[in-house]
Amino acid sequence: MTQGMKVSKPGEDVSTADDDDLVYSSEFNTLKDHLSGLVSYTVSSPETKNIITHNLGYIPAFKIFYDNDDGIWHDCGSYIAGMFVGPTYSNAIAYSTSVSLYIKLGAVSSITYNVRYFIFKNNSI
Repeated sequence: MTQGMKVSKPGEDVSTADDDDLVYSSEFNTLKDHLSGLVSYTVSSPETKNIITHNLGYIPAFKIFYDNDDGIWHDCGSYIAGMFVGPTYSNAIAYSTSVSLYIKLGAVSSITYNVRYFIFKNNSI
């Protein structure tokens, strides 16, 4: 007997529902969490590199967000803040053992950012 989890759409019997009538099935090809966390980084040089180690041995899919004290989580790689406040550029690059996070400062000399990261077991390609 195979074990798993299924969630059906309203009005559908989960035990007889086709895949099209399911909201979720553990048999679907979904992102699988490997490592996630919330960290704070202080950026105090023109470009700062932070490393998140995962040791998977291959380049994984990942997602990174920033909170720059404006109450909004910004997607890494997007423009983070106004022209004269905080970082003006950020990106992240995955490698076989880590994800490197790069942040370039704008007109401020130092700023602390909360970073929420998700590294998945899925290959990036």
